[in-house]
Amino acid sequence: MTIEDSVIGRAYSVDEPIQLLRGLGLAFGEVSLYDSTLIEWVGGGPDAWHA
Repeated sequence: MTIEDSVIGRAYSVDEPIQLLRGLGLAFGEVSLYDSTLIEWVGGGPDAWHA
């Protein structure tokens, strides 16, 4: 996961980006994990997680 150009880690489940958004003060209902203007998925997506 990155914020602007800073790598902050990897998400291994859908809960991890949700927790990050909450930590930034955003309620999960305010941001959609499908909103490509805010979230760019690489190697998966909100419905695809690889072990």
